[in-house]
Amino acid sequence: MATFSNAVIVGIRWKDWNTIPMWSLRNRASSSSFILVSFSPKAVTTPPVTRSSPPASIRSEDLPEPEGPVSPKVLPLPTSKEIPFRISTEPAFPDRVRNTLSKESAVSDMKKLLALAAARTYGCVRRLCKAAIANCLLAAMAAGASAQTVNVAALGDSLVHGFGLPAEDGFVPQLQAWLDSNGGDVLVSNAGVSGDTTAGGLARLEWTLASNPDALIVVLGGNDLLRGIQPEHSRENLDGILSFAAERGVPVLLTGHEAPSNYGPEYKAEFEAMFEELSEQHGALLYPRFFAALDAKGDRREVRRLYMQDDGIHPNRDGVAIIVESIGPMVLELAERARSD
Repeated sequence: MATFSNAVIVGIRWKDWNTIPMWSLRNRASSSSFILVSFSPKAVTTPPVTRSSPPASIRSEDLPEPEGPVSPKVLPLPTSKEIPFRISTEPAFPDRVRNTLSKESAVSDMKKLLALAAARTYGCVRRLCKAAIANCLLAAMAAGASAQTVNVAALGDSLVHGFGLPAEDGFVPQLQAWLDSNGGDVLVSNAGVSGDTTAGGLARLEWTLASNPDALIVVLGGNDLLRGIQPEHSRENLDGILSFAAERGVPVLLTGHEAPSNYGPEYKAEFEAMFEELSEQHGALLYPRFFAALDAKGDRREVRRLYMQDDGIHPNRDGVAIIVESIGPMVLELAERARSD
């Protein structure tokens, strides 16, 4: 067997001393290398083959009651509902409908009565019937002309939409109530969008006029002021609105605004002047300033405390009522212009 001393004797490196072969090789393994091991079972099971007995049969078992019916029942017949393939997105203009007697229908009905009376009466009675029916015809024509309801669309921003107010306290509902109490046969629809500018109003004008209103109220420009839009751009947009309405034969009531002085005197003068100039150019009615009725109250701090919301921009319910009281007569004038056209 190789040892460290043997490695030194034979003159090899000491690191390889344990790797050199042994001096004497074994020719065969000793007999103790192989051991024959036999195993035998420790126990024997008897009998070697057996047969199991069948399990005990269950005679009865308590099962829970069924949740559903135990016998079949007749199901109801299936129902079907037809829906249109295309959904219309056109604006539904008035939220209420008034049936009025048109001039054409009145004339047609009276002509039928006149023909029937002429065919079934004779002599003096016939002449009296004709005279009575003719008088009724004239009265029906006059009633049909006077009972014509004027549909007015209010195109505007948050001042028209009623920002920060319950639905019944907004500009349009209060204006509608004022018109009803003052004998105006007028229906006003709310076409106001909060945050809208003159450019936005021009972009959706065609959609607003799709319901064929008889007249148009325009309350735009306030957000142009808040954003500092140049007056020439606002003027161009308002001019487009008035021109498009004139092409459709829709009379317009244009509402102006007072510009703040922090933009400079030139901006203020140019912005405020464009409303009057555009109204004269297109023959539109003009309400010079939307907040004119509140400005007439005097002290602006007191006005803001009593008639404005916390933001100091939008009127509260009482402020809207004062504005409606002031602009209402001009809306009646607009309705008369629409009837005459």
